[in-house]
Amino acid sequence: MLDKFSSKIEKTVQDAKKTNKIKVFLGGSCKDNTWREGIQKEFGDHFFFIDPYDENYEFKDNVYDELAGMINSDYIVFYKGGDLTEREKIFLDNIGRRGKSVK
Repeated sequence: MLDKFSSKIEKTVQDAKKTNKIKVFLGGSCKDNTWREGIQKEFGDHFFFIDPYDENYEFKDNVYDELAGMINSDYIVFYKGGDLTEREKIFLDNIGRRGKSVK
């Protein structure tokens, strides 16, 4: 298990280990953070989100944060940005229904 990661995501990963909520890693496009905020606002009561968003994203600086977040998640969501694809809509609908039934 990865124990070395930057302080930007360390508390989130530690909190993820303690929660009973379904953990969802949010990866993908960093150009626009509004999709991440929207998903967390809509589904935040049902899921714990690990969001490694960094407005100054550089792969070499962020890869370990992403890996630590992914291995501590139950689901990994990679979103390309822009309009949701049909597959992304189906996935979010499905996890939304599951999360509401788990509560």
